[in-house]
Amino acid sequence: MKSQQEDSAIWTFKKDTNGRWIWLRYSAEGVALTASRQDFDYFDDCVADARQRGYNGTLEIEGQNK
Repeated sequence: MKSQQEDSAIWTFKKDTNGRWIWLRYSAEGVALTASRQDFDYFDDCVADARQRGYNGTLEIEGQNK
């Protein structure tokens, strides 16, 4: 899942190789800026952690119609 904010940062939420949720933040140019310091069992916990670190966007679920 990707989300783009007004500051042009792109936040990505995905499952790692262990099936746990992580988030990553990229610049508009695709440069990795930061990532979650831990992984999460639940998507909502992952998003809450990202929000504590500046995420304030809305989510777009890839492959789902708007």
